[in-house]
Amino acid sequence: MRAKNIRHEKTALRLKAASGQGNIFILIILVVVIVGLVNFFVNSPRKVSIDGNKVSIKFGGHTINAVMEDACSLSFLVNNAFYNNTRIPSFFVIPMKTANKLKRQYGDFVHCDSPGARAGQESLQTICLLPLNKAVEKKIRKIMKERYNLPVIEIAGAKLDINEHRYLSKMYSSYAPQGEEYYLIEDVSITQLHYQ
Repeated sequence: MRAKNIRHEKTALRLKAASGQGNIFILIILVVVIVGLVNFFVNSPRKVSIDGNKVSIKFGGHTINAVMEDACSLSFLVNNAFYNNTRIPSFFVIPMKTANKLKRQYGDFVHCDSPGARAGQESLQTICLLPLNKAVEKKIRKIMKERYNLPVIEIAGAKLDINEHRYLSKMYSSYAPQGEEYYLIEDVSITQLHYQ
């Protein structure tokens, strides 16, 4: 009887070990699939088609059809930056004209306990920067690393009036309280690393 119990225990242990190995194998497959999908959507080819003032942008599951406004060069104070839930580089910014006005009026408006903190918060906008090419995309990643240092950036490109924005074939809607402004940019640079 004892030998029979030992045999059953050994069989149970082998089954348990095989089951654990199977779970690990399934977990590894899931991780590989998830990493592959993330890489596909993050690094998928970017296709930008421009016809007069009409633009169509396809990348990472996004399809954006828009009308480009006139080319412009704008400066912003970056308060924070992140990749939104669909991997678009998004920035909380204050236009420099407004930032300079707040600085003259309040002195400090960037720290939470400063006299101009509320006015600074109310001046924040969300902008999404869509790079025209990989070189600009690298510059955006560099700015993302400096986002907590309050850098001043200058962008060259055009604001987009979005006609249609789909993500994975579904209509995309912004989570930003006041919406998002989109810019198709051909260049971006940090003009001041730490706003004073």
